[in-house]
Amino acid sequence: MCLLPPFRVYSVSRYLFIASTTYDAVDATVRYLHDIPPHPYVSVFKITLPTTRQSIIEDFRVHIKALRAQVDQRQEALKDGSKLKIVAVIDALISNPGILLPWKEMTQICKEEGVWSLIDAAHAIGQEVDIDLGKVAPD
Repeated sequence: MCLLPPFRVYSVSRYLFIASTTYDAVDATVRYLHDIPPHPYVSVFKITLPTTRQSIIEDFRVHIKALRAQVDQRQEALKDGSKLKIVAVIDALISNPGILLPWKEMTQICKEEGVWSLIDAAHAIGQEVDIDLGKVAPD
């Protein structure tokens, strides 16, 4: 089952951000949200395996900064007072082949770039010790 926050979060979001390794049900939900009004854009962060934790963090930062620049440019062109938002859906782990992602660091990068973060840690329970979403404080 895939649960996402109330649709109102996405009605003000013009960009949804997922990884190429995002869990299938979440990926399908994000793509469904793209297909219905207000048709938010979907940006996909490509994770190519094998890789390293540090490479994922660095590549994520580059991708987020590029997306942020694109959104800022589009925001300036609108000139209608609306505020474009980015929501990043971040997995805590890749189910197959079972890789823990640096979701805490990815969440921090989102904060630095003004991107809302939503963490899917359902599959991480029992795989990662002491998951504390309150401490990491995603949106």
